[in-house]
Amino acid sequence: MKATFLLLAAALAVLTPSTVAAEGCDALTEALVKGLTTPWHATVTSTIGGISRSSEIITLDGKSYVKEQGGSWRSRSLGSAATEAHIRKDWATSTCTAQGGEPITGEATSIVLHHTSGQPGESRDTRFWLSQSSGLLLKTETTARRAVVTTLFDYRNVSAPAD
Repeated sequence: MKATFLLLAAALAVLTPSTVAAEGCDALTEALVKGLTTPWHATVTSTIGGISRSSEIITLDGKSYVKEQGGSWRSRSLGSAATEAHIRKDWATSTCTAQGGEPITGEATSIVLHHTSGQPGESRDTRFWLSQSSGLLLKTETTARRAVVTTLFDYRNVSAPAD
C-alpha cells in the first residue's frame, strides 16, 4: 500500500517509512499529506539494469490516472493508503536526514533522505526534494539494488486525461 501511494504520490513508488531530525520527517509528512488534496502530475522514470521505462501519473479528486510507456490512461481510486491518518501513522516513527537543498525548475528546495533496510543486503534510499515555498514534493529519487526510480512533480494546470 505504501508503494502504491508513493507510486501515486509519486509515482509513488516509495512510501515506506524508515530515518533527519524529527523536523525533517515532519516536513516530509506534511508534504505527503498536502499532496493528498493538491492535484498533481508526475513523470516517473524507472531505470533497472540500464533499461529505462517512463510513466505518468495524475492525481485529483480522489483518483489517480496512470499511463505507462506510451500506453493508454487507466484510472483507479487512491485507496486506503492515501489517507492523512495512514500517512501520519506510517511516518510517525521514521527517521530522515537533511541533505541541504538545490533548485528544481528554479524553485528552492530542501532535500530529505529516507533510508530503509530490509533483508540482509536489501536497502532503499529515497531522496525527497521539498519546495521551500509551497511545501510540496517536487522530486523523489529512490535507489534500491540496481534500480533507480526518479519522479518529477508538476502542480500547474492539472486535469484528468481525455478518455
